[in-house]
Amino acid sequence: MKELIPKDEYGIFADKSPTKMIAPKQWIYIIEKEQNRVKVGVSVMPEERIKVLERAGGFKILRKRLLGPFQNSYQVECEVHRRMRCEKIISEWFSIPFETAVVVAEEVAESRGDINSKQQSESPDMAELISCFCPQYTELFEFYEALNDADIAIYKDENGKIWFESEDFGMFTAEFLNAFMKINKTRLEEDK
Repeated sequence: MKELIPKDEYGIFADKSPTKMIAPKQWIYIIEKEQNRVKVGVSVMPEERIKVLERAGGFKILRKRLLGPFQNSYQVECEVHRRMRCEKIISEWFSIPFETAVVVAEEVAESRGDINSKQQSESPDMAELISCFCPQYTELFEFYEALNDADIAIYKDENGKIWFESEDFGMFTAEFLNAFMKINKTRLEEDK
């Protein structure tokens, strides 16, 4: 299976003026929880993101490291994940010493951070362009972020079928996820 939805380069949009570049605002964060479990992710607000991960995951962050800010953090993150793929547990979590993850991330950030982001003054604002073609862009992005927060990976098999994977439920289909969400929504409505 291959990953269906690669990380996008949100925030690498061209400025309208030919000389001014957009200020970088995305950070790479590396966090460690117990048993050498390390997560490498991207956030515009990394401190808040880390707090949300702690609360939602029910664990304590032992150490953290921030790199950036960058305009092309998703490219950097993708390369860090690629280099550590043999140690991958699920989604953005790896079974690797924290120090090793930091070294890999620093090497990638130094070699790739903002180098591959090309800004051209004639390029349109991609967020505006996407929202024209897909009015539900914000909802889709928020849904994708929710899946990411829940550490649910998305895959597409050789037949084109979409699969999800989580630590709690293993592999499951989009139909299962849809039915599960409907059941939980019904229960919430009944509880009111």
